[in-house]
Amino acid sequence: MKILLVNVQKETPYYVTDYDPLGLAYLSAYAKQSIPDLEINILNSADPNKIFSGNYDLIGFSSLSQYFGYTLELVRHAQDLKIPILIGGIHITLLPKSLPQGGVVGVIGEGEHTFVELITLLRDKGRFSDVDLSHIKGIAYYDKSNNLCVTAPRPPIDPLDLLPLPDRELLNIRKNGTVYLFSSRGCPFKCAFCASTRLFDRLRLFSADYVVNEIRHIIRKYNPDHIKFYDDLFIASKKRLRNIVEMLNELAIPKKVLFSLNATASMIDDETAKLLRKMNVYSIGMGLESGNQHILDYLKAGKATVEQNEKAVNILVDNGINPTASFIIGSPSEDEACFNDTLNFINRSKLSRSYLYLLTPYPGTPVWEYAVEKGFVSSDMNWDLLDINENTEFEKRIILSENFSPEMLRKLFNKFQSISRKKYFQRMIIQGLKRPDLIYPFLKFHLKKLINNG
Repeated sequence: MKILLVNVQKETPYYVTDYDPLGLAYLSAYAKQSIPDLEINILNSADPNKIFSGNYDLIGFSSLSQYFGYTLELVRHAQDLKIPILIGGIHITLLPKSLPQGGVVGVIGEGEHTFVELITLLRDKGRFSDVDLSHIKGIAYYDKSNNLCVTAPRPPIDPLDLLPLPDRELLNIRKNGTVYLFSSRGCPFKCAFCASTRLFDRLRLFSADYVVNEIRHIIRKYNPDHIKFYDDLFIASKKRLRNIVEMLNELAIPKKVLFSLNATASMIDDETAKLLRKMNVYSIGMGLESGNQHILDYLKAGKATVEQNEKAVNILVDNGINPTASFIIGSPSEDEACFNDTLNFINRSKLSRSYLYLLTPYPGTPVWEYAVEKGFVSSDMNWDLLDINENTEFEKRIILSENFSPEMLRKLFNKFQSISRKKYFQRMIIQGLKRPDLIYPFLKFHLKKLINNG
């Protein structure tokens, strides 16, 4: 069988993702381990000329909500060509009723086992019938009467070490650059705006042995300058972190590569920061969201404080690690005074870099439910309105704020950007003086980025 897996991704001259679709690479690796003689390709695209240039027996699309409009267009094209279609990923998992009709199968939640069962069914029967599909867990489909059927949930893979390493061979990864890595699935926190934490029902971790083995494999094959953990919460287990750091140092890996990762501020303490520094982590991203406690309570479901966030920034800086943070503007009750608290937080903090995003309602989240009540969103809406990368075109976005117009959002956004850029250059100079070992790899990394972006 010849299969194409597509991470549906907008491509413009101004925005092309450099993120490797590792979820599809796990599907490929697991399927090849289970079924011999599969030919699988992976594309990071929404271009029909690229997607439909081959003669495929099955095409699987993985889509975020903001790109689901592109996915629907591609599905219609595939249907015209009579190609069997799967749709997986976070969007269809959290909003299965948005599944298009016409023989499309939605993969709900974790897809490895489901993918193999669907491939096997198509190979053996040549089609997806209602009777056969009803016996497969973790899918959605329309039956002959056009009723949406969602089968029983599929149990999560546990332990995750049962999975083979993702099939990075299919991802066109550049050598001597950045390589992405997942060391867990899920997140114990349920922020009001975050869809990714609802994709999996609980947090599961790859073991320290698995993670270190994957890092060794990446270094041997790609010789990267930088490995980025894309977990929601890499530091969830301090015991595992200690083991990873110990094993990496026994192999002298921290001398060969820089690491970066994401973390929750409330879990940053001095011991954790020291372990991460020993691992040669140079940057940690945190979702700090707001400098106003009332807004922070809304966004983080009461699980964070401004004081905790500030303390985490200081701990990381004291240990020679660059803290970066994302913030959110546009909560329903937020006004200019609330947002000024965020600006004041950034001004007084030691953050290396700050990013600002408009609060966006994604399916499966409390923010989505609020937007549904207000009539802003539905299961057949214009999905382009959820594009988080269109930060400055507020007229094309859903605004949940009761106090901010598009013009006011643009004004505050520009103010944020001005402060953030100023702080970035200040912190880079200070950090360069404190950690001169980072200057060369930092310049090398950014020079390569400029070259790769043309």
